[in-house]
Amino acid sequence: MMTRVRPVLASHVARPIVLTQGLEFIERTYGLPSKFFYAAAGTTYFNILNDTRTTLTVDQIFAELPVQLKVGLQEQTTFTAVCQYYKLKNVAYEGGPHLYGEASLDAKVAANRDPRMKDMILQNYKNWFSAGGDLNVYFNLASPWDKYGSWGLTDNIEQDTPKNAAIAEVLETPRPPVTIGSPVPARLASDDVILSEGVYKPGDGSLGFTGPASSASFLVRVAAAKAYSVGAHLKSDAAAKVKLLIDSDLITTWTLKARGETPARPATVRLDEGLHVIRIGDEQGSFRLMSVSVAE
Repeated sequence: MMTRVRPVLASHVARPIVLTQGLEFIERTYGLPSKFFYAAAGTTYFNILNDTRTTLTVDQIFAELPVQLKVGLQEQTTFTAVCQYYKLKNVAYEGGPHLYGEASLDAKVAANRDPRMKDMILQNYKNWFSAGGDLNVYFNLASPWDKYGSWGLTDNIEQDTPKNAAIAEVLETPRPPVTIGSPVPARLASDDVILSEGVYKPGDGSLGFTGPASSASFLVRVAAAKAYSVGAHLKSDAAAKVKLLIDSDLITTWTLKARGETPARPATVRLDEGLHVIRIGDEQGSFRLMSVSVAE
């Protein structure tokens, strides 16, 4: 399936709600998104925080780019989690340095020619692959470098640049391993949540669920394919029903019948090597999630 034609749903990395709302609509209206799409896609552009300053220097640009690369890594991690939940690949339809605009134009163009740009691009690709990214398409081979952007790897097809050198090294180097996600076995708490909707933090380290719109997701990394035992520690003041989903598959539903603290009976599930998203959802009632456990 999808070995010749692979539909890709383009979205917005910095605003994951754009992707989640689109996928939720598809699932609600047509069925599993993985039946219609091979991947979801965003971009891997990186920039300084404020590129409208008129007094920027090349050194300032390179002092600030690493900070935004870290922001990009966090955004890609969240995007990967959404993709993984729906069994989609995370691909980038374009990317590269985003030093755009007329302000401090000489410094921006010079930064694209600076040897340090090679290291920035290499770090961007390292972040991408370590965050579970798959195909990453650089935007442009060659283009003018001016106030409209320095999008090309070069502005002269016969001249190499540090950006050319970076891409050549990416192509020649094995991909770095995926490092995001909590390695299992693990005990997961509120600080490990990667995605959530309609939950609150009561202050005791738990997560509060108030109705069917409430959910919390955890990204885990599995080193070896095998059967794992997935359970949860729950508290409730009344009867409630709690759903356990992994990569959008409903694994089991736990029923809380009485007030108090309850260790939910673990479900045994085989997890393949790689990333998985464990989601705790509220089917009925209200409860608090103390922790989720993944054991061998």
